[in-house]
Amino acid sequence: MHEHDPKDLEKPLVLIKPAHWLTLGFFAVIFIGVIAAAFWGSIPIRVEGEGLFCNPTQIFNVTSPVEGRVSRIVVHLGSQVKKGDLVVEIEPHRDIVAEQEGTVFAIEVFGGSKVGVGQPLIWLQKKSDEPQQMTGLIPNASSQHVQVGMPVEISVQSADPSEYGRAIGKVSALIPFWTNRSRDLFPTRYLPIATGDNQFTHLIVVDLSPNPDVPSGIDWTSGNGPPFAIKLGTPCIFSVITERKKPISYLFR
Repeated sequence: MHEHDPKDLEKPLVLIKPAHWLTLGFFAVIFIGVIAAAFWGSIPIRVEGEGLFCNPTQIFNVTSPVEGRVSRIVVHLGSQVKKGDLVVEIEPHRDIVAEQEGTVFAIEVFGGSKVGVGQPLIWLQKKSDEPQQMTGLIPNASSQHVQVGMPVEISVQSADPSEYGRAIGKVSALIPFWTNRSRDLFPTRYLPIATGDNQFTHLIVVDLSPNPDVPSGIDWTSGNGPPFAIKLGTPCIFSVITERKKPISYLFR
């Protein structure tokens, strides 16, 4: 049997060697950080959708007055069109002209497309001094969580979010939208969410946060954003931040 020296009882009890204090302190800091984040941090809850950079109160379309087939599209995205300019040719022998001046930002047909009476062909936006907006569609089931004034972050197709961040804005309007009956309100060809037979959804309008000190003229989540302006009609994916939840709340659901 091993016998203990009585003097050993007088030695201080060492629970942790000094060399291990640094490691213990490191894990203690991490633990405190996790607890702090759980109580004081927040997780954004988002509703996502797809849209285009355009001002819905300033847009208009050119529709087909007849049934036929598109033989030629005269304009292109970004074209500046004046009243009376030829924009589309439809067989049999029908020239379609613009009734107002504007900038082409969406084309819903292509050469050879069959068209019906009243079908939108191209979309234009009037020249305006109003602040830039983003307009898009969100599913009806998600729209119940969205309210005017909620913050929005927008990933722009022409500006890599990993490099430039996302454009910032706020919800300014939420409008009921039927993908067939409301086709005169907004172009839907570019948005997969709008597919379906008279699908009910919502049109969302977002006021972008202006910033005259950066090239794009709007605020971004990361620095100054891209070194260029975002073109009218640029496709995007947006997310509305409907609420922020504390991580600790998920432990008591």
